[in-house]
Amino acid sequence: MTSKRNLSRPSDWNRRRRAVPKRDIAVCYLCRLPGATEVDHVTAVADGGGWEYANLRSAHRACHADKTLRERASRGRRTNQSGLVSSLVVVDGQEGCVSVSTLPTSKSPY
Repeated sequence: MTSKRNLSRPSDWNRRRRAVPKRDIAVCYLCRLPGATEVDHVTAVADGGGWEYANLRSAHRACHADKTLRERASRGRRTNQSGLVSSLVVVDGQEGCVSVSTLPTSKSPY
């Protein structure tokens, strides 16, 4: 079954997904560190954002997951599908984002 979101995806989405990290020099717009490999909607499609380049930015997987979690929570959802929370950490002098599965179950009131 195809989701409503996927039906609205432009036919050139794969080209956009490759072009945005090049445009952004693979710098995550959320934490400002290099190495971003995903493309995020600044304003989520679920919140009325579009698929135009002006609404697309490069993001680390963990930063993207964390932002998505916050957006879903603001819409009344308690968890994201992957159950990931991201944090910025420094290991051996290198900054980066990590994902940690620490979310409560969907039955939790938090």
